[in-house]
Amino acid sequence: MPPQPVASPDRINRFERARIIGARSLQISSGAPILVPVEPEEALDPILVAEKEYAEDNIPITVLRAATGPSQEA
Repeated sequence: MPPQPVASPDRINRFERARIIGARSLQISSGAPILVPVEPEEALDPILVAEKEYAEDNIPITVLRAATGPSQEA
C-alpha cells in the first residue's frame, strides 16, 4: 500500500519552495488573479509576483508529502 499524503508542516524545503513559486507563476501567467498589491512594472513578471505572494504567505497552495516511518498525522 502506498504511503498516505500528509498536510504540509511549518517548514518548506528549497525544492518545495521552487515548485510552489513555479506553479503559482504559471497560474498567474495563465490569467489567475494576483493576490497581493504590486507595482505595474512588477505585474509583467509572474515569477516576481509569485515570489512576493510567497514572501507575504499569500499563496493558496498546500504541500502534501508521503508519510514515511511509523508516525501518522491525525
